[in-house]
Amino acid sequence: RQSYIGDSFIIHVKKKFLPNISKNRLRKMEKKEKDPKAKMILLACIAKKEEMKLKDIAQTLNTPYNTVRGWINRVLKDGLKRRHDIKNKGVKCKLDKKQIRKLVLVHVIKLICA
Repeated sequence: RQSYIGDSFIIHVKKKFLPNISKNRLRKMEKKEKDPKAKMILLACIAKKEEMKLKDIAQTLNTPYNTVRGWINRVLKDGLKRRHDIKNKGVKCKLDKKQIRKLVLVHVIKLICA
């Protein structure tokens, strides 16, 4: 939402949500999407495109308000590619290749001997 100051009054102009993407395109993406979380994010985007309030979207999707707000902000900031989570690299392995081979060998021997 942006505000413009006119002659002694303020006019609020609402920015359109995802102005370059149609509801039909969002619906097609939602139908093709396999990931359940990404599907929910697309449903939230469709509802936002239809000018539903975040509170109503959250209630409709049976999802916490802050989660829906986070999804919408994430899509606004980074685009629809962010309907998918970014995978974290995780903790770096503290064993070297020789230690890993030895560990695997010990487990294989235990399986064979069991």
